[in-house]
Amino acid sequence: MPLTDDETGKVWIYPSQLDNFIKCPLHWFMQAHGGSDRNFEANFGTLLHKVLEETTSIGYKELWQSVESKWHTLEFEATWVEKKELRKAQKMVRNLSTYLQGQKDAGYQLVGTEVGIDFELGRARVKGRVDRIEQGPAGQVLIVDLKTGSGEPKATDNAQLGLYQIAFMQDGFEKIPEGDNPLEGASLVWVNSDKPKIKPQESLEDNEELNQFFRELLDEAIDGMAAADAKFEAKIGTHCYDDHGYGNCKILLTKAVSYAD
Repeated sequence: MPLTDDETGKVWIYPSQLDNFIKCPLHWFMQAHGGSDRNFEANFGTLLHKVLEETTSIGYKELWQSVESKWHTLEFEATWVEKKELRKAQKMVRNLSTYLQGQKDAGYQLVGTEVGIDFELGRARVKGRVDRIEQGPAGQVLIVDLKTGSGEPKATDNAQLGLYQIAFMQDGFEKIPEGDNPLEGASLVWVNSDKPKIKPQESLEDNEELNQFFRELLDEAIDGMAAADAKFEAKIGTHCYDDHGYGNCKILLTKAVSYAD
């Protein structure tokens, strides 16, 4: 079942799902068709994005108050689980505040949060949202993706960041700074650690080889997603069984239960 528009033949690409397809096509297919199983990090990440969309505060106290006001929307299996996740959430909010304060001290200003992307690239229609767009003291534009997952992410060859950069170069953002501003690059900001970790990706405007790499990667993904007779392969690995990884394919790896009289 290809994710195409029957009338236009366009392939719908969502940046947040691109990495899933590249890493494991079967997982991407399952998630795209409702087969996801969200954990606490994913649910809290959604909550945290909502907080950043609604407040301009960067202090820990103010951010945590906003989180607390929405905490009731999360579900937990037991009280002890909630307490454990509460401590984890406080750590992530503290790390986020540290990052935001550091960017302010370095002269960066917020351009927008949850900024929409909508543009066409070949036979693909790319649509999604970027967590943050910041602008540095020299006018340079920085694309930021906030990560709350348990696994430490990599940014150098991160396809989602690459697609965000291509969106900027294709004038695909709904809101960008006025003027001819250079693209500094993109960053993953990982807050689920002892301290915030910034994972930068070099600007595609300054690195034609990296730009070409991501464009070819995107072309291959588009072909795979659009194939009418596609067979989605499971790339078996430890992620298949990992609740915090990118795979939900473990449901296909569980041995069937048989009953005998």
